[in-house]
Amino acid sequence: MPRYLEKGTPFITILVPAHNEEASIESTIEHLEERMNYPTNQYEVVVVNDGSTGQTGAILNRLQTRYGEKGLRVITIINNRGKAAGFNIALGFSKGQFLLSNDADSKPEVDALWKYMHYFEREGGDRLGAITGNMLSINKTSLVAEAQQNELNSIIGLIKRSQLSYGGLFAFFGANTMYRKAAVLDVGGWQAEQPTEDIAISWDMQVHGWQAYFAPHIRFFMDVPETLPELVKQRRRWDSCIINEIDGCL
Repeated sequence: MPRYLEKGTPFITILVPAHNEEASIESTIEHLEERMNYPTNQYEVVVVNDGSTGQTGAILNRLQTRYGEKGLRVITIINNRGKAAGFNIALGFSKGQFLLSNDADSKPEVDALWKYMHYFEREGGDRLGAITGNMLSINKTSLVAEAQQNELNSIIGLIKRSQLSYGGLFAFFGANTMYRKAAVLDVGGWQAEQPTEDIAISWDMQVHGWQAYFAPHIRFFMDVPETLPELVKQRRRWDSCIINEIDGCL
């Protein structure tokens, strides 16, 4: 069990971006609504349905009936505008002092909210703008998926730890990062014109004097590609995002 907080229990808004996520959105929302070890009256789930054309909207309507408006709110954007733009819209509807970015295919460990909040309450935490957790894979049913698990545990984790030795982080995990809402507002929200919103806001926050931290013991689990073609498609998308991000910084 985590060490419970000494300075109260902050209200948290969990932001879930969803664009054609019918394969994973229901299990993710069920996990967030039913399994998180945090007072149910101290957090909310806000899904940004960003121009979905499949069954995502119908699934979310069904989930709203199950959990009610208090437990689940859905913001529907007719035309797809991207994750950053959707989050900026959701900022105006979010009740929380803290915002957890949680992808539709990601599930945080049940004690994650307590663990995140511990960092913000400890000495010096008033200038902490964001904490990013440790990404692990849910599915390990193929050699491709197993290889990515090793990659996440070793290479990516090592990179994050190395970045901290320089006093900051070059990028958050967009799939699961806890933000202080005041810090997000201070930097003007997420950069909607950038394809890698997690990299852009990490730089913006630290330039504005906010601290960032990587907490390897706060775990979240995500679906990873299970076949080689799916992996190649994912990495090509990542490469494109990195190139566009570098161009935007020059």
